[in-house]
Amino acid sequence: MKVFAVVLTLLFISTPGFAQPFQEAEALREANDFDAIEALVAGHVDGDGEQAAEANYWMSRVAMFRGEIDDAVDYIEAAIEMNPGQSRYQLAAGNAYGRSAQEASFFKQMGLAKKSKRAYVKAVELDPNSIPARRGLIGYLSNAPGIAGGDIDEARAQAQAIAEIDQIEGLLSLAGIELADEQPKQAMAYYRQILEIDPEHINARFNLAMASAAEEDYDTAFAGLEDVIERDPEHLQANYQYGRLASMSELNLEKGIERFDRFLELGPDQTPNWRAWANYRAGMIYEKLEQPDVALARYRTAYQIDPEHEEAEEAIDRLE
Repeated sequence: MKVFAVVLTLLFISTPGFAQPFQEAEALREANDFDAIEALVAGHVDGDGEQAAEANYWMSRVAMFRGEIDDAVDYIEAAIEMNPGQSRYQLAAGNAYGRSAQEASFFKQMGLAKKSKRAYVKAVELDPNSIPARRGLIGYLSNAPGIAGGDIDEARAQAQAIAEIDQIEGLLSLAGIELADEQPKQAMAYYRQILEIDPEHINARFNLAMASAAEEDYDTAFAGLEDVIERDPEHLQANYQYGRLASMSELNLEKGIERFDRFLELGPDQTPNWRAWANYRAGMIYEKLEQPDVALARYRTAYQIDPEHEEAEEAIDRLE
């Protein structure tokens, strides 16, 4: 699952009463309060002006968060039809088409993938200084097969363009590309370069730990995640990934459960997919600890959160 940060550009300052709801929407997005965003903007969706375009953009973001991908596509297409010159809208379209391609039938996947790439390219063309737009294109180029327009060298070129805007962001992008290209040692070199520039860079520390995990250097990975959590106890992904690594490596099992529970405590508004996986993997750990009843309860919780979680369903059938 790729998650892309989009910074809201305030466009309508000159129109009294217009900017306020969308300023509030950005603040609510940072808090993952998408129900409140819907309440703010849904009444502005109908129409054909810039206000309606912005409202459709935000409703697409709401639908994406909820996993309602067809609705997300419809909303963002409406926004682009009203205002095709917004880089943010094209970026959101790239994300929506990409998610739609993942869930589509084989015969529709290629067409949706090409739409996704075109939208990312357009987002960069409209705002060459947009780091989120270039990141979106990098994500596509570094993960899509060549037949669908993937190109790891072009992804690296985009990362170099980001580096000209922001050196650290460029290094982060280069590291991510190397991970996608299954080159974790090169990725780690980039993360260490970032830490030479900014020793307190929390994301570089987190990603360095994850790259160590990819190399199966579990001691370094666990130590790195502990370091991140010590520096930022509310770091959602560090808590989740510690638990995930425990479930996969069969090391630090009890601590892994603690981290999953901390993740669930900190992120009640995380998407159902994340919460379901946290409970499912906690169930895996409880099985390894020979506590099948507790494991079954966690599997049931995962399935209740996400009734399409096949792994949880299989685990329930196996233990009942």
